[in-house]
Amino acid sequence: MNRPMLATSVALLLLHAHSQADVVYTEDLIVQGSLCAGNDCADPETFAFDVLRLKGDDPVLRFEDTSDTGSFPAQDWLMGVTNDALTLPQLFIRRDDTGAPLLILESGSDAGVAIGEGAALESGAVSVGDSGSERRIMHVADGVDPSDAATLGQMDAAVDVLRADVAAELAADRAEIDAQISATQDEIDALTARLDALETTLGI
Repeated sequence: MNRPMLATSVALLLLHAHSQADVVYTEDLIVQGSLCAGNDCADPETFAFDVLRLKGDDPVLRFEDTSDTGSFPAQDWLMGVTNDALTLPQLFIRRDDTGAPLLILESGSDAGVAIGEGAALESGAVSVGDSGSERRIMHVADGVDPSDAATLGQMDAAVDVLRADVAAELAADRAEIDAQISATQDEIDALTARLDALETTLGI
């Protein structure tokens, strides 16, 4: 192989190697336009109003905490989307070390929402736990519309009103029964008096 051809081959190899190498910026980087990251980004890319676009097959964004001090958290997180044939389209946040989902939002008319680690994803429902690992929902406003969930305070108030109504009805019924018993007793007493008078008249 002659020297010019050898030099050209080496240059092409170096160019290819350079094109595949990572690009490292040791200073701040400012992108005043839009940014697309992922294998499916096109040239040109039509951004519309997007500022940051992740484009690929089930793209995932990783938050990797490199803290090595005990006073700082070192938990890593994954945030991404899935759209496969086995599940509805999902947006999820997971723990990187265990893969346990912390938040799952499904898309669709029968979509479910799972909030909290270990929460079971149920079709058409919002889940914050699972069987045996239930969670409370706190600081919830009282329900207003018929389809709203009622709080424990509302339920207790409704039970108190029901108890008061039942107690009032029972008291009224008891008073009516007592009055009927008293009237019946008066009639019995009157009949007894008439019988006594009749016996006296007959000399019995």
